[in-house]
Amino acid sequence: MISNQLTLIEAYMIETLRNNGLSNQEILTKAKAGETESWSKINEHFDFQQLAVLANEDEQRFQSILQKGYQIKFLTYPGLQRILSMKFKLEKERDYTLTDNGLSGLKLNNAQLHEVEKILSPNWKVQKDSDGTKIEIV
Repeated sequence: MISNQLTLIEAYMIETLRNNGLSNQEILTKAKAGETESWSKINEHFDFQQLAVLANEDEQRFQSILQKGYQIKFLTYPGLQRILSMKFKLEKERDYTLTDNGLSGLKLNNAQLHEVEKILSPNWKVQKDSDGTKIEIV
């Protein structure tokens, strides 16, 4: 999965586009063509041109990121919470409890658990317990 690493902000951009109804193919096509200007209407704070750079550096890698998933190079504590919200609509206190070094009580199905395990950077570990899933910084 090392070749499919992204920065946290690149993951945010992809998930923002997906949450606004863009398909992986639309993201790939527009990024490859450098047609990212219209995406600024979705979020004016992101430089979506970064996705065009990624797509043009290695189209196969970018396509794999969109279709097979990615690992975030370095995931922060707030970043973990935001990515869980963006990808799975999971929110603190409703879907999990914050702890000193991560979160616990996260209820995930097997597909979601597999996706979370792929996304997490090496500074995080996942373990199942009787209350659900626990994700902690190592």
